[in-house]
Amino acid sequence: MKIMRGKQVLFALIFFVGLPFSVFATMPAFGEQVLVAEKTPDRDPGNLTHINWRQQDGRTIRVLLSGHPIQSAIMGLLPEFTALTGIKVQVDVLPEEEFFQKLNTDLEKGRGSVDVFMTSPLYHWRYAQKGWIEGLNQYLDNPAITDRAWYGPADFFPVLFKTCMWNKEIGKGLGLGELYSVPVWWEGSALMYRKDLARQYHFTEPTGWDDLMRQMTGIPPLSGRKMYGFIGRGIRSWSQIHTYHLTMMASQGLVDLNPQTGKAAFNTPMGIAVGEYWVDMMQKAGSPNWSQYNWYEVAAEFQAGKCFAIMDANPFAIMLEAQDSPIRGKVGYLLPPPGINGRQSFLWIWSLGISSHSRYKEAGWLFIQWATGRTILKKAVAYGNWMAPRQSVWFDPEVKILLKSIDNGRWYDNSTRLVTELAQMRWSPHPLAATLGDLWAGGIQDAWKKKCTVKAGLNKAAAEFDQQVKAAGLGK
Repeated sequence: MKIMRGKQVLFALIFFVGLPFSVFATMPAFGEQVLVAEKTPDRDPGNLTHINWRQQDGRTIRVLLSGHPIQSAIMGLLPEFTALTGIKVQVDVLPEEEFFQKLNTDLEKGRGSVDVFMTSPLYHWRYAQKGWIEGLNQYLDNPAITDRAWYGPADFFPVLFKTCMWNKEIGKGLGLGELYSVPVWWEGSALMYRKDLARQYHFTEPTGWDDLMRQMTGIPPLSGRKMYGFIGRGIRSWSQIHTYHLTMMASQGLVDLNPQTGKAAFNTPMGIAVGEYWVDMMQKAGSPNWSQYNWYEVAAEFQAGKCFAIMDANPFAIMLEAQDSPIRGKVGYLLPPPGINGRQSFLWIWSLGISSHSRYKEAGWLFIQWATGRTILKKAVAYGNWMAPRQSVWFDPEVKILLKSIDNGRWYDNSTRLVTELAQMRWSPHPLAATLGDLWAGGIQDAWKKKCTVKAGLNKAAAEFDQQVKAAGLGK
């Protein structure tokens, strides 16, 4: 792989914490540099591995993806896989809503029309509990189908690889037991602000959450009510909770579930205080349309100059620094403020898994092994998949040159700290984790709309979740 200057890369972008999207943009890489994929003989599977890549020759597998840099890389490099293995791959790429509708229908009905699919721990906990997703240990540990020395599982950032493991113990057991998917993309928390306006609005890096509140609520009056201080996701979905809310919860030493009882724990006195903080922030510093904001409204408002700061996934930088972005080069990227438990961050992972209903699991595993190997993940950078889950790719000198051009290196340095130190999966492993998040977000939204107090909204949400857990037979 080499670096070329003045070139442009076309990428399809969906990410941002479980709500995939497609944004097509033509942009030069940061600092006018683009990584261009080329053959890497020293890492090519056919040259070094001690397995027979042709053992599933003639098979055809179906791969289901939601549009993403992952999809762009796979589609672009797929001829290499077929040439290597003889396996033909039919790829279905769907918008997020249709993607999950098709996937869940296939898994629930056991149709087996999908062999490999994009997933994430938040989803595959349910799939694992239902027996819909294949455990991968048997393939990873089989020398006939995996050359561990070439594949190098230890090369993945430990937090990413372990988060894709679970022993099926409700509320705990993350990083233990079975591997259910392999990471291809990750995200952590970033406080993004208009650094070109920082002096005008007397902004300095917040020393804590109270300082963030003080500065953000002061910006609307300083701007003559022309700019919001801070906005974030507000929709009635776990996605609202996942980004800034869980990040602050973790920094205060709080959790979503009680690991001993399996009951909701977001409505403790401190959990309620965190909820009150965000309701207060969005009422005083935010938009009157907050309850309608998904990630894309947040990004659009920020790019349009309507707010000073946001807190969301660090890959937002890909959009904000695009060639046609009106705020390109004007954004600063900070870590979240510290709490009593120091700085913390949410973690999101996109990964690849195998349907337990697939008839071609071995062929599916060869595909996953190829798609998540060092060679392909480094080539994938040229397709927009910059959130490399492998250490050898993330720390590759050429990749570093590319990514350190964002915000004078601050984005890369802070992102490195996220993936090596601060980011953790903040949802407790539970088949109904997404349901818990939806109810939690509903309680916060109702309080913001002044339908109830934060305490009442969260207590109601917690009670509803506990009832659903009991009805599903998942209680302790």
